Amino acid sequence: MHTVAGMLELGAHDEARAYLADLAATHTRTSSGVAEHVRDPALAALTLAKSAQASELGVDLRLSPMTSVPVSLKGDLRSDALLTLGNLVDNALDAVTPNGWVELMVRLHTATDTGLPHDLLEIRVTDSGHGVSDELAEEIFRYGFTTKASRDGGTRGLGLALVKQVCESRGEASRWRHPTPRRARCSPPACRSSRRR
Repeated sequence: MHTVAGMLELGAHDEARAYLADLAATHTRTSSGVAEHVRDPALAALTLAKSAQASELGVDLRLSPMTSVPVSLKGDLRSDALLTLGNLVDNALDAVTPNGWVELMVRLHTATDTGLPHDLLEIRVTDSGHGVSDELAEEIFRYGFTTKASRDGGTRGLGLALVKQVCESRGEASRWRHPTPRRARCSPPACRSSRRR
């Protein structure tokens, strides 16, 4: 909205119309893909919001073809999934430059399909950013740790610490394995998340 307001203030009306048309087309493509693959309304809505945020930043947020959440999530699993997805995507958007990309994969593996004693929700975010050094691999999950400067004097270093807390509350630890993803696997009821570059 700030971009459109700036264009209008500068008198660039045609450019503002073209920009809005491009955003609308992108949103329509994304909406249909999300609706087809993510049946949980809250998770689908957050995915669409993150896609719009990425578009405003000039970043391509892609939904992995492996994405499949065929049912609504319940209670704490939904809350934990929203927190995890939101924080992993926010970190990815901070890590990439304009014209970069972020890929999101959310997949519900059912106990019936996997032979596990419970369902497993996997959230994976991959991006074109520069990654995290091996020296910082464990530090990134520590409360208050950040590699970014605060934009407004507020607190940073909360997102991945919260993801770690969610996963540990479900019985598993967060960890980074290079070159594979930052990984946080959680179980019953399951939530597995990862962030990879």
